[in-house]
Amino acid sequence: MTRTLNDVPTLSVGAHRDPAAGMCAMEAAAWLAGEEHSDRPKCVCPVLAAACRQANDDGDDTVRERLRQMLPVLIGTRSTIEVERRRAYTFTDTAVRVLAPLALDAAGLGAEAERLRALPPVVDRTTARAAAVRAADAAVCAAAVRAAAVRAAAVRAADAAVCAADAAAVWVSLLDAIERAAKIGGE
Repeated sequence: MTRTLNDVPTLSVGAHRDPAAGMCAMEAAAWLAGEEHSDRPKCVCPVLAAACRQANDDGDDTVRERLRQMLPVLIGTRSTIEVERRRAYTFTDTAVRVLAPLALDAAGLGAEAERLRALPPVVDRTTARAAAVRAADAAVCAAAVRAAAVRAAAVRAADAAVCAADAAAVWVSLLDAIERAAKIGGE
């Protein structure tokens, strides 16, 4: 029996004992590929699979539907260590230059957000180390803002600001990164 994307049900959060109990994105990928039931399919790059599990479990139904639509692209992405490394750099780049600035902007730290956005793309160990140093500096600034808010008895306002980064923009950015990373190695 040939399985198609149309045969995949709505994805659900978490791991499941078998397909009848539901499927997360990676369990659905294994099922589509004809593999044994698992959320760690052999046919999907481990770097992509980790990102998909995170998005599946932390995202909403809209995020899971976009993951479901990506399944055919994800199947067959297992590759070499070098390709996995390049995909990991793609996620690091997205985290440092896209996601962290969204949170910093929400916390009122626009200058720190712009410093991260201005970093060169993360494409190797050197750029990853530079990004890590700048991200650590930004984290120190964010912690200082939070400490000041605590001293001002405004912890709720500080938490709300830090959590107020546009959730839709965060998920779109992560899902876009998954799609970009899935194409690495297949060019």
